[in-house]
Amino acid sequence: MKSIYKLTVMATCTLLFTSLNLLSQSVDSTANEYSDSLLCLEINGKITNKDKGNTNNTYKAVLIHYNTPVDSAIVKGNRSFTFSLMKDAYYAIKIYKAGYAPKLISISTCVPKEELDKDPLQFHFKTQLIPEQEFNNLNEEVKDFPIAVVLFLKSKKGFSYNEKYTYNIKRTLYTKK
Repeated sequence: MKSIYKLTVMATCTLLFTSLNLLSQSVDSTANEYSDSLLCLEINGKITNKDKGNTNNTYKAVLIHYNTPVDSAIVKGNRSFTFSLMKDAYYAIKIYKAGYAPKLISISTCVPKEELDKDPLQFHFKTQLIPEQEFNNLNEEVKDFPIAVVLFLKSKKGFSYNEKYTYNIKRTLYTKK
């Protein structure tokens, strides 16, 4: 049973990242006359606690660009954080809080050429952190995968998360080992 879940998750991730790669190649081939330094996306996140009894409302959000931390924010209270992302790149946001499992969100800023001349697009999200003791009981095979993949969707004319991917990761994560 474990191997079926692992195979399903691996196949889903492989398809997702292959499609992202193909999308970025098609965007790169039509947009190569533009500078890679154009601001593309302002992403704003807010973290809530699943454990309402926890009084420590401080967490850290780190913006990672090609496996290198490039920005971070220490957030206190009920506030949110904002990062500015450049076009045609892959980012991740990793969120840390003492006593909670880290959360990873993957972002692709590859956009069609016609969207490059517009003001930076925006994407807002809210997410909950999972207490470490609860996280330790979840499916080991998918703990290191991003919980969401954010990318430009022509159908929505902006950035959104891949709902099917997030649904499948959450479903697999909470499936008993």
